[in-house]
Amino acid sequence: TRGDIQVFAQLAEEFQNADRLIEGGDIGIKAYYNLNERLDRAIEEAISSAYLVSALKTLHLHLARIRRLSRRDPQRLKAAAVETLVIIEAIVDRNPELAASATQVHMQQSLRNALETARSRAVTERVA
Repeated sequence: TRGDIQVFAQLAEEFQNADRLIEGGDIGIKAYYNLNERLDRAIEEAISSAYLVSALKTLHLHLARIRRLSRRDPQRLKAAAVETLVIIEAIVDRNPELAASATQVHMQQSLRNALETARSRAVTERVA
């Protein structure tokens, strides 16, 4: 949990208002995704390992795809914002165990949603 805690505290404050962004239609959702990208960059800047930063950048490419699947599901976006807020608050509190656990939960929920969305689309396409 290295990095500028003030940056993460500011991000936590902004994530507390993520519901309003998500409810703001396409413009709000775009702002929410920009907030997520700022968090990604803050985490990358806090990491001292070039190898881990490279791995995270690769992960972010895949996460962008998952985020696109969630774009049409405001409830999932809101849940993801809460999950992300728990991660950020753990960083601010310098609690790496909680940050890791919260990240694991967030990734699992995101994967579950992506798989359900893909299955639903496949069924819809077969029916159509």
